[in-house]
Amino acid sequence: MKVSASKVLTTAGVALVLGLSGCATSQQLEKVKQHLSEVEATANAASEDARTASDEAAAAMAIAEDAKAVADESAVCCVGTNEKIDRMFEESQRK
Repeated sequence: MKVSASKVLTTAGVALVLGLSGCATSQQLEKVKQHLSEVEATANAASEDARTASDEAAAAMAIAEDAKAVADESAVCCVGTNEKIDRMFEESQRK
């Protein structure tokens, strides 16, 4: 069972106000509710920012993997070219 952070924060905030003051006025409760709403909005914005950052990181990783694949292909080609040049040089020395 998943409990949202806002519900936990709301319950904790109300319990804190009631626990510290014994009895809370409706004005105090409204202030707590308003503050908790602001905290919830901030948490939701942070969560969305984190999702966006995660998506961007995944895209960057895909680009990096593609670049590595191209670099690996290039390295294989380079090794083959060097071997061919070495064989050509050895043949020219035998003549």
